[in-house]
Amino acid sequence: YNALKINSKPGATVAINLTVTGSNGPGWVALAPGGALNFTASAINFQANQSIANGMVTTLNPGTRSLRAWANTSAVQVIIDVTGYFRAA
Repeated sequence: YNALKINSKPGATVAINLTVTGSNGPGWVALAPGGALNFTASAINFQANQSIANGMVTTLNPGTRSLRAWANTSAVQVIIDVTGYFRAA
């Protein structure tokens, strides 16, 4: 897994575009707030050498303002574009 820190307000929820490309086989990528020990579902599924994107809204870790990503393949490029955020109430 890897962690990604996003510069936002504490407690923010972010709108992102998650893209995967250059994978060496079929697989998935899952996201959870940074510091999470596990995830509940994949955020995107892909085939070998497929470039595919998925728009989604996800919560950041309120303390670190980060996301954690898991992938079940040995090589895949993950691109996360933040398109907006929602402040905590």
